[in-house]
Amino acid sequence: MLIEIGQYLEPRTLSLEEQRQILRAALHPGPDARDEAIAWLPRANIESMGFDSLRLMPQLYERLRIEGIDTPLLPRLKGLKKHAWSRNNLLFRTASEAIRALQQAGIDVMLIKGTALIIAYYHDYSLRPMNDADLLVPHRHAREACQILARFGWTNEFSDPENPQLIEQALQYRHAAHLFDSRGRDLDLHWNLLTCRLGPDVDEDFWADSGESVLGGQKVRILNPADQLLHICVHGTDSSPIRWIPDALAVLRSTPDLDWDRLLAQAHKKTLTLMIGRALEHVQRDFADRVPPEV
Repeated sequence: MLIEIGQYLEPRTLSLEEQRQILRAALHPGPDARDEAIAWLPRANIESMGFDSLRLMPQLYERLRIEGIDTPLLPRLKGLKKHAWSRNNLLFRTASEAIRALQQAGIDVMLIKGTALIIAYYHDYSLRPMNDADLLVPHRHAREACQILARFGWTNEFSDPENPQLIEQALQYRHAAHLFDSRGRDLDLHWNLLTCRLGPDVDEDFWADSGESVLGGQKVRILNPADQLLHICVHGTDSSPIRWIPDALAVLRSTPDLDWDRLLAQAHKKTLTLMIGRALEHVQRDFADRVPPEV
């Protein structure tokens, strides 16, 4: 039976060393990946993995294929990769519809998290599984954005005609709203990028230095690569390394000229140096060539 990447399984945590071994097998090139894969595959048990570990299976399949490593697990891993491609295509179509509705109303939209990473860094819908699509709008347009999407059938957790103060409280104390429609589709609408930094003006520098990409023929904003790495590191502190380190490496390997001065300045400005420093230590431990020692 194919395990669906998009759903959470009964939590069974792999040991930290096994997670690191899967990371190295999937993300190291050449002989290093072969050695790690050959050591791990005999005791691999997909059924015992949680969602975080399953997210890495498409990349592991691609690495095994490139390195010519044959294993009875290959058909299962290939199936997980195909499932990710199919699900992500549906999620991107959902995001594209929402973006079109917001942009037609004159609201800027930024792709964040998995949607942005796939478009700008992975360049392959099958390599990075997602649960939902994530969009960011300027804080000042958040209320209007919720109203616009509601007209297109998107209900959010703060939509209560009998309690209009819910959305006002959410704008003050939350960073995003989870939206869903009658077809069971999910969308996360963010008005602040970071859960730990809330307010109308805290994201102005993220918007000011954002770049541009295209989704479904529509131009859309994406984070500056340094800000993207910062967001991955901050968001990653709430999850296991096996979940966010692949994203960090995708940015680092695609951006050899990454602006480390900006990353350091942003970390200081937003008082996130300890959090980001610890995250980069995780990356440096197994992929030391990617993070400058002075950083």
